Amino acid sequence: MSFIGGMAMFPNVSFIDGFLFKIGPYFILGIFFTIVIMIAIAVIQSLRTWMYNNRQPVLIERARVVSKRTHVWSSRHHHHTHHHRSINHHGHFHHSVHNQYFITFEREDGSRQEFQVSGRDYGLIAEGDVGNLSFQGTRFKWFEPEKRQAGW
Repeated sequence: MSFIGGMAMFPNVSFIDGFLFKIGPYFILGIFFTIVIMIAIAVIQSLRTWMYNNRQPVLIERARVVSKRTHVWSSRHHHHTHHHRSINHHGHFHHSVHNQYFITFEREDGSRQEFQVSGRDYGLIAEGDVGNLSFQGTRFKWFEPEKRQAGW
C-alpha cells in the first residue's frame, strides 16, 4: 500500500477488492443465464411459428408482386490454423455474408403479405408479376406467374 504523508492513498482498496470478488461470480452467472434465456425464447418463438404454419391450410390465391427486398448481414469467425511447415500459429478471420430474400404479394382482396423466399425464387419472380401464390400461414410455398398483362 502506498502512503503519502502518513496516509494511505486508497484506504478502501481492500473493501472494493473484496466486494468485487464477492459480487463478480454472481454478475457473470447473471449474464450467462440472461443469454441462455434469450436463446430459449428465440427457439420457443421459432417452434411456435413452425407449429402455427403446420396447422394452417395450404392456400392458392391470385396475387401480384408489389415489392421485393433483401436483408444482408455479415459475420466474422476466427479460425486458428497450424501450418506443418511453420512453427508459428496463424489466426485467420473467416468473413461470411448472409442474405435473406423477401417478396410482398398483394391478393385480389387488397391485403398484402410479405414472405421470406429462397434466392432462386427471388431471382425468378419480378415486381409486377401476377399469378397464383401458394402459402401456408406465413410460409411461402410457390408462385406461378401468368403472362404479363396490364392491371389485374
